[in-house]
Amino acid sequence: MDKLTILAIHMGKRVSELLKQTDKYKQYQEARAAIKADRNLEKKVNLFMEKHAQFLYDMRDGTATFDRERYMSQEFHKLMLNKNVNTYIENGLCLIETLAEFYIKSVEDLDIDLDI
Repeated sequence: MDKLTILAIHMGKRVSELLKQTDKYKQYQEARAAIKADRNLEKKVNLFMEKHAQFLYDMRDGTATFDRERYMSQEFHKLMLNKNVNTYIENGLCLIETLAEFYIKSVEDLDIDLDI
């Protein structure tokens, strides 16, 4: 590995360590552990995530239906009533957004086609 790659990895690891110190990350991990401790709830969350991912693909290719969207919304609402699921999903999304923003800001001034 060249020096630039090593430095970039080191900086990324530092960002990771900083994120681990945030309340959002700690709450996310606590909620995740609580969900994993309840096998039934973990199964429901995982199944919903799989269905949601498939629904997003189906939306992209135009095969998703309004009825399916309504069903997914109702299923999501039921899951989100659980405090741990709510914290897990909300904080998880927040952490993903932070990482995405970090990536975007760290490379925005580069003139490289990243869509290749």
